[in-house]
Amino acid sequence: MLNLSYMIIGAPKCGTGSLYKYVVQHPLVEAASRPDLHFFDDHFDKGLAWYRQFFPLLNRPPESPAPVGTITGEVTSFYLFHPLVPERVKQVAPGARFIFLVRNPTDRAYVHFRDAVDRGLETLSFFQAIKMEAKRLERGRFNLQDNPYATWERAKEHSYISQGLYAEQFRRWLDFFPREQFLILDAQAFFDAPVETVSEVYRFLELPEFTPAFVEPPHENPYAKLTGETRLHIDNFFSRYNEDFYRLAKKNFGW
Repeated sequence: MLNLSYMIIGAPKCGTGSLYKYVVQHPLVEAASRPDLHFFDDHFDKGLAWYRQFFPLLNRPPESPAPVGTITGEVTSFYLFHPLVPERVKQVAPGARFIFLVRNPTDRAYVHFRDAVDRGLETLSFFQAIKMEAKRLERGRFNLQDNPYATWERAKEHSYISQGLYAEQFRRWLDFFPREQFLILDAQAFFDAPVETVSEVYRFLELPEFTPAFVEPPHENPYAKLTGETRLHIDNFFSRYNEDFYRLAKKNFGW
């Protein structure tokens, strides 16, 4: 097992990378040597020694200890969605606390799609892409059944709707961890007031009060919001799933 104090586990396109940059400004938070380690989804077969090497705090020699109370953790936004990750984390870091950001799932889906188009990963229209999503992801699900160490690139690239089903994903994590180990944040609130949001994270991690520097606005993709009939159709689809998530999160996000 590893003494990781926290993980920012998702959701993609909700500002997780920016939040991590703010969190590690705290003098008692030592960053991993790089973000997006993808150990629990893509590299679990490489073992703990491979994973441990990315945490300077866990590899310090006894003669050079960190300040008392220093913690470490990581960010990989795909952890929330991948079905095998919660059980793997329970084996390796059962005492970690988990932070995830959520935004209106219709907006999240459209930003995800536009980003995929910009990166050359998507050639379909948005409407066509969401119609094809289940079929695109099907093979990856079967591959995981046959080989739990298989990577699932299609899910990272094309799970526009699926990654907005927050209740389904959160339940998988609650099967292995108690509710008090989770902090659920509104991504829009983070975009609007990043310093206030990261202060909430520090309190959740029981760190001394600290005001991080506002070094850059959180990365919020500059795409126009989806409108029209497609918007209404997707909003209607998500409505009951959102209500389910509000009950689990014990907070109404007003989507």
